[in-house]
Amino acid sequence: MKKWAYTNHNDLSGTDNDLLTDSQLYTSSNLADDFTERVMEQVRNTEIQPASGQKLSEISGMQTGRTLKRGLKWGSSVAAVIGIASLLFFIGRSGTVSETLSTPPQKPFLLANQWAELGLLDAKILGVVQQPDIEKSDKGYTLVLQDVVADPTRLVLNITIMDENGLASEDAMSRFNASQLEIRNEAGESIGELKSVMSMDKNTYGNPDQASLLLTYVFPDEAPGSTVVIQGNIHELETNKVIAGDWSFSYEADMTAAQALTVTTDLKDHVYTTPDGMKLEMDQVMHTPAGVTLKFNTSLTGEAASLISANLTNFSHDFGVMFHFVDEKGEELSRINSYISGGIIDTSFGYTVRPTEQAGKLHWTYYFKSLPYDSRQVRFILDGYNSPVKSNDSVTFHPHELNEKPAVFSAQGDVLKVNKMEIKEIKDEPGISGWMSVSGEFTNRFANDKWVALDGQGKEYKVIFRGGYTMDEKVIFGETGNHANEAYLIAKGMTELPEELTLRRVITDKKFTDVNWSFDLPKIEVKKP
Repeated sequence: MKKWAYTNHNDLSGTDNDLLTDSQLYTSSNLADDFTERVMEQVRNTEIQPASGQKLSEISGMQTGRTLKRGLKWGSSVAAVIGIASLLFFIGRSGTVSETLSTPPQKPFLLANQWAELGLLDAKILGVVQQPDIEKSDKGYTLVLQDVVADPTRLVLNITIMDENGLASEDAMSRFNASQLEIRNEAGESIGELKSVMSMDKNTYGNPDQASLLLTYVFPDEAPGSTVVIQGNIHELETNKVIAGDWSFSYEADMTAAQALTVTTDLKDHVYTTPDGMKLEMDQVMHTPAGVTLKFNTSLTGEAASLISANLTNFSHDFGVMFHFVDEKGEELSRINSYISGGIIDTSFGYTVRPTEQAGKLHWTYYFKSLPYDSRQVRFILDGYNSPVKSNDSVTFHPHELNEKPAVFSAQGDVLKVNKMEIKEIKDEPGISGWMSVSGEFTNRFANDKWVALDGQGKEYKVIFRGGYTMDEKVIFGETGNHANEAYLIAKGMTELPEELTLRRVITDKKFTDVNWSFDLPKIEVKKP
């Protein structure tokens, strides 16, 4: 099956949605102290027309769970509005009332089920979602910092950019340069690392005029203090052109509410070394209103370390630990880096890895939207690890004979067929090269394999992979069975087909699954506000 993931969400009722949005629908307009009294005086002096039978929502322009329609004027429908004077949202021009309410921009707001889909409903309920009063306008565009989730697991910014009509500018948001934002500590040092940018479009809000950007940051190197500064040095927006202006701002996010609800549990007693020589040292797990972080260290000992090429420049990127969590009933809660038939649940939203002072040791932090070890017995189960190891597996074939007899590479549980080969160049892959059409099934990971090709004269060509593949219990690519994904190994710079060619794998992205280790996360009692 193709790689996919999903997350279980609570089925929330409309009532729950309404309870969570009452306080964030609109901001108060700045009116004179006697403005409402003057309006009501005019209401008392207005001739009341017979009722039309219209629903209040039709008269006032209200939509359940949506923003109000724009441009409503006070007029003959005044009688219907008297009953909701305490909910006075929009009042238009009047002959005897000179002060006017300007039409506010249609700021998007998230309903409870949308907070739940983001794994942030607890954060919303527990009060760690802040609504900064920040709007910056220039050159006809308004940038709004709508929501801030201030939490040690993740700092989430909900940003809207609106055009001169108060409508969401999806162009400006889809092309927004997030490097113009910086997350700093109280000393002014940068501590936030951007993990994801998610578009919250009209399909999310159910309104074609609304959209926003959700930016998620983590704190990989330094835990945040009581205050985190969100610094926006925004001098460019982009639509169909670059717009220079000034939308800069600074906002101090208060982290104290989330920190008071944070529970950190030490896991240092849990250490395991696999038969192949990978040592896993657990560090800690931290539960916060907005998620869970899991920290551990890895290192390779003895023979495992000797398999790593000295020329490997990005080992931490190519190495990975495979594990999953289950509850006391055996129900899988989240799976990381390993795949099973039927798809997986993955509640993580990223990880960071850093070298430590000890040579060869890596420190990992995984970030989860949720992991319910506060309410259920949750067990960590190690599935193995993958590591780029030196190899010298090869197949030699005659390219001109491939149409009659495909070449077969078979090594370490991996099978690859070279079905045909041609010399060509395409627009988005410049340079004449030798294109090998391939298919196969791999037990190992494949993604970080390194290949070279050697012709009959011993000339070596760099080989790259181009195409798609399916991650399941095995990696499947090319034209095997029902998997018709085009896949190629490309010998870069080859200008003519050689009489003989050797395809050699020099690095194998190898899976090590000879493991047998698990432990229960200590159950905790989550603090209440």
